[in-house]
Amino acid sequence: MKENVSAAIIVLAVSLFGLESCSDSTPIEVRYEAEKMLYQAERSLAEARRSQSGQLSLYQADQLCPQFRNCIDFCYESLDKVDPQTYPTEYQQLVSVAHRCSMQLAGLFFSVNRFDSSIATINRLLLEFRLDAGQQIAASLDLAQALHAGGKWDSALAVYDATVSRFYPPVSAGGEPIVALLGVPAHVFRVVTATGNSTAASGALAAAEGYYTRLTREFPNSKVSAVAHFTLADLYGSNKLWEKELEQLRAISDTSYPGHRDILMRMADVHRLGLRQYDTALAIYDYLMNTSTPDDSGRAPEILFRISLTRMDQNRYREARNLLNTIKKEYPMFFDSLPTPQYTLARSLELEGNWERAETEYSLLIEKFRDSDEAMMALLYMVDNLRAKGRTVESEQWHRRAQAYFDEAASRYPGTPVHAKALFYKADLFRRSSQYERSVQVLLSLYEKFPGSEPGRRALMAAARMYREQLNNPGRADSLLMLAKSSISTAIPTLENPDLSAD
Repeated sequence: MKENVSAAIIVLAVSLFGLESCSDSTPIEVRYEAEKMLYQAERSLAEARRSQSGQLSLYQADQLCPQFRNCIDFCYESLDKVDPQTYPTEYQQLVSVAHRCSMQLAGLFFSVNRFDSSIATINRLLLEFRLDAGQQIAASLDLAQALHAGGKWDSALAVYDATVSRFYPPVSAGGEPIVALLGVPAHVFRVVTATGNSTAASGALAAAEGYYTRLTREFPNSKVSAVAHFTLADLYGSNKLWEKELEQLRAISDTSYPGHRDILMRMADVHRLGLRQYDTALAIYDYLMNTSTPDDSGRAPEILFRISLTRMDQNRYREARNLLNTIKKEYPMFFDSLPTPQYTLARSLELEGNWERAETEYSLLIEKFRDSDEAMMALLYMVDNLRAKGRTVESEQWHRRAQAYFDEAASRYPGTPVHAKALFYKADLFRRSSQYERSVQVLLSLYEKFPGSEPGRRALMAAARMYREQLNNPGRADSLLMLAKSSISTAIPTLENPDLSAD
């Protein structure tokens, strides 16, 4: 009898242990299953993108969506099986899988212009899952972008404002600036400015100034303050408020700051390009040259080049050319790796009245630095300059050469920035010869090839101006402007999951 009781106790203990083990394994099992589903969905997405060079069709996106939806549904249903108090790690891992899966699905919808589906996916994520602060920020910014792209700018602005206000200061638990969040007020200003509403733009600039100034005041001598100063400098620079830009740069130009020499270089550039205070700019460039260390040796040709540009601005072309020849002799890698020194050399000869030599240097630029902005600009310039000189036959020859050059670049690098750039210059070539319909068609084809991109937006803006100013079609211009404004929505990068403490 005693032996039977002992055996029963052993069986009961083993049974209880087995039940406890099953119970303990459930959170790990569901987390593993969720991660496996996410892995399979992401692998299918990657394979589809590779097969289509990154651009998916609407049909392909529809085929992929169920895998991500099933993973999200599984995570949501599994959270009831995982007690967050008993299994906090597994619970948060499930939430992280749901967050990542939802962001992927929203991005997939976004890529095929199904913005309402993207919005719904992110809204579900925010409403049904207990996200940490970093996940909430990433989801909220993507939500605002989807709302904007879907033509709901007022709603997008409300999300941006609420996110910036809620997560202040924009600093992670480790003390690092949250760059995506910091960029929101500046981004809102750029969007509003693009609408052409000067009153709204002034208000957005004032709001951005207030936000960044508050950060510099409340968190002096910090990383977030430095980013705020930089962002303010960029805002002021884009609005040609040169003195205010310099004020922000001076605030972070102390020698204790790691990048203080870069800041000094930028300050010199503002004096040269913005304020045209050439002596002040030269003084800073000279200081940077005279105080350089062995670690700065790579910057010497860059500084010398800026000095040569200053001499160009002062109409001292021979001095500028002498500096360029010094760079060519002492720093050949710098001279041969960039098109700008070669372009400046040709320009100095032209402005000095030596067109024959300038034409030779321009031709060298065009051949040596194929596909560069400087080479493409030189092609347009050769057409215009020869036409202005009355050399019509030569101008037409250069016109045909330029068109062939742009077509070749576009065909050689399809789907790349070079392709977009070549189409821009081709459109400008037609515009300069008053072929406005042809120019507009090239710009619209650029947008069709690069929808949702900055080149695409710029193409729409340029086409809208031409419809309004040259083709007398303001209705078409307005419709293109509306389309262009919605395409600004992808300008802010989001963070995968910044290191933040919860609310």
